[in-house]
Amino acid sequence: MAEARALGYEPVRVSVEPSRSEERTKAIVMAKRVATLDAVTVFGKPGRRVRDLTGFLDRKRRGFGKLITRQEIDQENVLSACDLLRRVPGVNVLDDGSTGCTASIRGATTGAASAGSRAAPHLCEPTVYEDDIAFGGMFSEFARSVPPLDIMGIEVYTTATEPPQFQGACGVIVVWTRTGV
Repeated sequence: MAEARALGYEPVRVSVEPSRSEERTKAIVMAKRVATLDAVTVFGKPGRRVRDLTGFLDRKRRGFGKLITRQEIDQENVLSACDLLRRVPGVNVLDDGSTGCTASIRGATTGAASAGSRAAPHLCEPTVYEDDIAFGGMFSEFARSVPPLDIMGIEVYTTATEPPQFQGACGVIVVWTRTGV
């Protein structure tokens, strides 16, 4: 027996006699239509993803860090996440010679401060978070993998201003995407 199936038709079974010596053909006619189901609409409740974005908006309202909203991203009409960070004070963005960039933030101080003097801060690579999860690579890798159209918002913090949930040795860049990870 052989069975043929197609959407919108009832399955059809036909008997087949296999032969090793000759090729055989069997026509299958699928004439009997069956009812198809209507489209299904699924309703859900906001989950963790919405609460996280609410935290972003709350930090923006309270003035923590340097934040870029989806509305600002749309107004900029940029080609990469690198272009978005170029407008953030305190972030040094350099093209990496490829299709991305490196980003550095003024980080911890270097050298020991003598009495009455202050050690100079240095630029270093920040920790990148994507949707509340530490990204496993450098910002240059992140910038190549996520286009601006997929970004809902960006938060930039130095080590002195980073929220407790986002920790980095040299500041953090938190990127919220439309889909989440």
